[in-house]
Amino acid sequence: MNKPTKYQAWFLAARPKTLLLIISPICVGTALALKYSSTFNWLFFVSALLSGLFIQIAINLINDALDFEKGADTIERLGPERATQKGWLTFHQVLNGGYFCIFLAFLAGIPMMVYGGIYFVVLLMIAALLAYCYTGGPIPLAYYGLGELFVVVFFGIVGTVVGFYLQANKITASALLAGLQIGLLAAAVNAINNLRDINSDAKVHKNTLAVRFGQTFARLEITVLILVPYFLNLLWSDLGFYKAGLLPLVSLPLGFTLARCIWYYEPSKIYNTFLGMGALLNLLFGLFLSIGFWL
Repeated sequence: MNKPTKYQAWFLAARPKTLLLIISPICVGTALALKYSSTFNWLFFVSALLSGLFIQIAINLINDALDFEKGADTIERLGPERATQKGWLTFHQVLNGGYFCIFLAFLAGIPMMVYGGIYFVVLLMIAALLAYCYTGGPIPLAYYGLGELFVVVFFGIVGTVVGFYLQANKITASALLAGLQIGLLAAAVNAINNLRDINSDAKVHKNTLAVRFGQTFARLEITVLILVPYFLNLLWSDLGFYKAGLLPLVSLPLGFTLARCIWYYEPSKIYNTFLGMGALLNLLFGLFLSIGFWL
């Protein structure tokens, strides 16, 4: 593509398509909470959403800069073009942009920190630390095969529970279940990314699960991450949410198609399309799950 303007470069560096992965859990948690609370607090919802979005953008920017520094992003990369690697922005610009987004996350999170107290302050501090430690620090999570676990916890369970707690002022088994389902689907997106980059990651010792255990394992992992949330739907009937267990099945054909594509195609640029399909699957599953709660 032609060299973008500075504003376009920042927009692309933020990786807007990935932002669905933080929007989905917060919205699902909020939708579930409305079954336990008669009121909806817009301020807390917007605070959690903006704070989560800024943390996600911070992760993306810091990843953009540090992966380039470590040699993981080169001209041979199969994924979308990166701002630092392409020279659209300097290493320090992108890295400092990530730090600034962490500051904005704390600023946006003030209402929920005031409401939730020290627990939410600590939670944001941990999220900010891990935004850097995902690809930075002495033990970068993505380089030690911990990326999927990180995604399940923070872009699934934590995001959903935060959205739920801010409206319902408690934590329930149903919030944890919903968070686990959304988190597994988000981790599938991360795993697809790692399978696409398996060869380039191996060259720089970025030991993702795909690099550690090979392509067959990675495909099995992705298939499990996609399908297990649908099996977990069986638990919703025990919790009294029968329609929440049924409606997400509408998205199952997309899940089957994505799993089939992963097995059929070798890692290549077409995996960028599969990443979009994974993000869409996460969104649709969360949407139908939320509708199931309302009904």
